[in-house]
Amino acid sequence: MKPPADLLITGFEPFGNWSNNPAGELARQLDGQYVEGCRITGRLLPVLYEHAARLAAEWAVEQPWRAILALGLRASQPGLSLERLAVNVRHSLSHDNAGRICRHEPIEIAGPMAVPTSWNNDRGEEALRQCGLPVISSYFAGTYICNEVMYAILRRLRLRRSRAPFAFIHVPLVNSGEQSLTMEALADGLLNVLRAALANL
Repeated sequence: MKPPADLLITGFEPFGNWSNNPAGELARQLDGQYVEGCRITGRLLPVLYEHAARLAAEWAVEQPWRAILALGLRASQPGLSLERLAVNVRHSLSHDNAGRICRHEPIEIAGPMAVPTSWNNDRGEEALRQCGLPVISSYFAGTYICNEVMYAILRRLRLRRSRAPFAFIHVPLVNSGEQSLTMEALADGLLNVLRAALANL
């Protein structure tokens, strides 16, 4: 009997004004845990244009993952959002951790303008709600490095004809604002999202 393939979760290092990034902390916290007999591998991405996307795309196809989940921080929102599209644009007034600012650049010259997620977002959102977490509808992942990573992973998975479902989830700050979400609550919700995905493979 073949052993179960692993699940990949990526998060980001701190950036900008945030000395802690819950996306990266969640990836670290979930590393080594099991869901339905599958071990989670959690990895941390740098907040660097091009480099983060290149790393994430390489990790996405280094083995036949059962599912891949990428996490990013959206500090301005009080809930979680599963992104439906990645767009072929690299643009932000905010610099990356090397001080680089990108404006109106394509991620992939001659690449598709947008790439849809390969995850069932409706089931993912329901899995979060089952854990009592607030969910905010979102149709694309912005134009900063989160979006670039989502675009690069989806493009690489399609080029390799991989059937692994992939989702990008933006998470909020923890213990901030009216919701006061905790790391434990977010981790439980993400585990339930993975559980729902595995149940439908």
